[in-house]
Amino acid sequence: MPRYLADAWKIAAPNSSIENLYGPTEATIWLTRYVYEGQDDTEQFINNNLPIGAPFEDHDVKLIDADDNIVEDSNRGEIVYRGPQITLGYLNDQEKTDAAFTKFKWDSKRSIWYKSGDLGFINTNGDIECAGRKDSQIKIAGRRVEIGEIEAALSYFDGTRGAVVVPLQNESQVVTGCVAFVVTNLSIADISEIRKDSEKYLDRIFFPKKIITIESFPLAQSGKIDRKALAVIANE
Repeated sequence: MPRYLADAWKIAAPNSSIENLYGPTEATIWLTRYVYEGQDDTEQFINNNLPIGAPFEDHDVKLIDADDNIVEDSNRGEIVYRGPQITLGYLNDQEKTDAAFTKFKWDSKRSIWYKSGDLGFINTNGDIECAGRKDSQIKIAGRRVEIGEIEAALSYFDGTRGAVVVPLQNESQVVTGCVAFVVTNLSIADISEIRKDSEKYLDRIFFPKKIITIESFPLAQSGKIDRKALAVIANE
């Protein structure tokens, strides 16, 4: 959950409880919980998103590297988890099941763990923070960046808050930059000002080559924003 949405809700409903719940369908469907008190406005969160907290009782969450080894708490790794809520696999799709559900040599119980594809780390308060998707990292001019980092930098400005960023690719499928989609009408002057001010949060090379205003975001069957459809528009 973006922090700005939680802060807006806190103002609109000051006596309510704000909880950030995390978990995909494979976890049926929430696995961790973070209660946002919102008392310290100076506290920084990765990509300006709320942490996802700690796992529910009887569940375990670990962070692993590309070789399936556990990483240190403060380092980023892929989020994997086990517990009674985790499904056993995908119906009639053994290949996909084998790729996502696995055992690890460091687990003496030899349990089945689910590899989420989400990146995260454990902050100084002991809460897990998501840092994006393994498949959302792009390289521009030889430098790597998470798409979530670009979207987070844009979230600091009213005109680009909630922007969705997709990569631009040339004929050789090499990423040459990115495009941001918004539902707010922005003038050339607005974009120029945002570009300048965004340097406090984002290296200039990663700023979108173009910001496109659309009436509404296309949605996939799951109800989530269809990034593939936006990528087609951007690359056209």
